[in-house]
Amino acid sequence: MKNILIVTNNMMPNSGIGRYSLSIVEQLRNLNVNHTVLTERDKYSGGKDEKNLLHSKVSAFNLIKNSFLVRRELKRCDNIHALDCWPYGVYAYLAVLGTQKKLFINGVGTYSVPSGSLLKTFFMRKAYKRSEKIFCISNYTRDRILEHMPYVKAEIVSLGTTKLPEVSHKQQEEYRKKYNFASQYPILLTVGAIKERKGQFETVQALYKLKDKHPNALYLMVGSTSDKSYITQIEKYVKEHGLGNNIKILSDVYSDTELAYLYSLCHVFLLNSNNIGAHFEGFGLVLLEAGQLGKPVIGSKGCGIEDVIRNGYNGYLTEQRNPEDIYEKLMLMLGEQYEILAKNSREFSKKFTWEHTVSSYVKYY
Repeated sequence: MKNILIVTNNMMPNSGIGRYSLSIVEQLRNLNVNHTVLTERDKYSGGKDEKNLLHSKVSAFNLIKNSFLVRRELKRCDNIHALDCWPYGVYAYLAVLGTQKKLFINGVGTYSVPSGSLLKTFFMRKAYKRSEKIFCISNYTRDRILEHMPYVKAEIVSLGTTKLPEVSHKQQEEYRKKYNFASQYPILLTVGAIKERKGQFETVQALYKLKDKHPNALYLMVGSTSDKSYITQIEKYVKEHGLGNNIKILSDVYSDTELAYLYSLCHVFLLNSNNIGAHFEGFGLVLLEAGQLGKPVIGSKGCGIEDVIRNGYNGYLTEQRNPEDIYEKLMLMLGEQYEILAKNSREFSKKFTWEHTVSSYVKYY
């Protein structure tokens, strides 16, 4: 069996790229694929196959230094797989120069599209040209890459979804006391960093309209609050429109069990992401997590979310930055179609497994 070198940012389960990387590595282990994982120095997850060698700050000096570190590790491996193009695919490209070793790169989202400085774009193009295969997590990501490089070998390999933990009766009681949201309807939920690209503000604006029909509605935003200006914008709107009892920001949800409880509590899950320049939503894994618990979903058109929502089947797609459209889809969803959408959402999420995802990689290794 070949030995694969995986290059990524981190494998920490409380970060988006970490959760994604960890899921891939765990499935490689399940499939008995020999592997080593290179991650950044300040982001050690404790994985037994993990080596924290990479310098985290991207600079010309570190680009060279990290490439040599990757090349040194590659001597013990047969092929290399970078889980995003910038900067990890570039490190991998520089590491394989002058060798016959295969290079694979995942096309994920914003940092997979050749854009930005001339130097960055130059090296990303070189990396893609040298790669044996580019595994794109959505049609949208693939199309964005092909706009810049129509001749590269890009293939759609969707992400899987990890089964959420069961919430015990004791834990349910504990969370019920902590949150005390059960009497509110409908409960809307978004999971992800609270920032413009995730579109929580437009959902808050839609909630204001929804409140006329459902005065007891509640919108839960679970995620990082590091974007202070965006949080201030939301808080100002909430105060001006009397939504204080209808909005909760939760920045301290650290366990998957607690997250599973909040998924189970909500009636509708939303991810109304916005494209901002070169930044876009590559897939929308949290929509599938919500689907595991039978929650119908609402998300944006014009990004990777289109691969996760089959419009009118497991949820509805909305125009970006359009609170009116979000409101209309919420009203439609909360009507007599709700139970069918919820059932379909649960079934649809079952199609996305890490076993299928990683097996698609391994056949090319």
